[in-house]
Amino acid sequence: MKIGVVTRKQRLHRKCLNIVQPARRQVSAEIETKGTRLTLRMGKNSRYLEMDRPLPSFENFDFAVFILAALSMRRGTRIRFDLPVSQSAAFAVTRLHSILKIRAPFAVSPLDLELTNIIDDCRPGEGGGLLCISGGVDSTFSAAKAEGYSEGLAIRGFDFPLSNDSGFGGRKSRMQQVADHFGMPLRNLTTDLSLSFKTYFDVYNVFFYAACLSFAGYGMTKGGFSGDFPHRGQLSAIYFSTSAGIDAYLSTKQFPIEMLFDNHTRSEKLRAIHEVTPDLLKIVGFCLNEQESGGNCGICEKCMRTRIAMDYGGLDQTLVFDEVLDATSYYKNLKFTSAMEATWGLVQIDLAIDNLPDGPQRNALIEAADKHRRRWLGLRAPIVTNT
Repeated sequence: MKIGVVTRKQRLHRKCLNIVQPARRQVSAEIETKGTRLTLRMGKNSRYLEMDRPLPSFENFDFAVFILAALSMRRGTRIRFDLPVSQSAAFAVTRLHSILKIRAPFAVSPLDLELTNIIDDCRPGEGGGLLCISGGVDSTFSAAKAEGYSEGLAIRGFDFPLSNDSGFGGRKSRMQQVADHFGMPLRNLTTDLSLSFKTYFDVYNVFFYAACLSFAGYGMTKGGFSGDFPHRGQLSAIYFSTSAGIDAYLSTKQFPIEMLFDNHTRSEKLRAIHEVTPDLLKIVGFCLNEQESGGNCGICEKCMRTRIAMDYGGLDQTLVFDEVLDATSYYKNLKFTSAMEATWGLVQIDLAIDNLPDGPQRNALIEAADKHRRRWLGLRAPIVTNT
């Protein structure tokens, strides 16, 4: 689904779903553990989380309530859960529903989750924090700068299909190198949660961060994941739930969760990684188009966004890529498919405009931004360039 695009069919589906939801049959959710795998069963459906180490003895199942809430909201499913859940976890998902219902109303059904065994909050954990490491720019910057994190978490099942061994294997090696560089043992989690969210995944991904971190980090002091966008980007990317302040809605008294460094631009993060060690930039892998080796294709929007961030940050593109390309020409000729997508692309162009010195490259970007605003946002105001 294109970012920000809600079709007439989806609107009708959501309207019908909200009408019939009270009459839908309620399903009971149960948990089954076998070895290092935990399976969450809901009627005929199931989803699993599997660790690379023995599972702990859970006093509560707070991680499961985030999964169940996401499924209830996404599918309009009525769910009953009888296992222990803390008061703060139950409160967290109800607050999350309220926020997302405002931000993405056509992606969110009423939350219909019956929790029959709400208990007092357990004591905070011990043993340091657990940080999500993806091998990309954001999480590598967090690993370099964040404090209080003793271990990393690699999650399989989000960016690469579970069937893609080569792509994830390549990305996993990058995660491992980042974790090793900062002396963080790497925990490994495999899950099929994303299969239930082929559309609107970016609305619900924060539920998965909370579930995976609190599951894999049970007994630790806190969990952390990296912010995707700087604050200006968050003004446009309203369908993405990774916005400032969302981490307060993911935290419980037992296991606080932080969203790290969402106030830094991509250029600032790249420069900071370079200052730690230039060799780390050759390791980072962030491209979602390149699915064979887990590296970077060099020509997609995300790669070009990184190239232009390196340009205005004074970094040589070959620190990451094999060759230098003109990202200005890419954005000048970029074809958007929706106003939301165009607005997000304009955020990237504007960040570059603000940071580039006066000259032909900056003027070319101003002209490109002017063209996209006229095409998608109805801009008629004059744009002045420095000649």
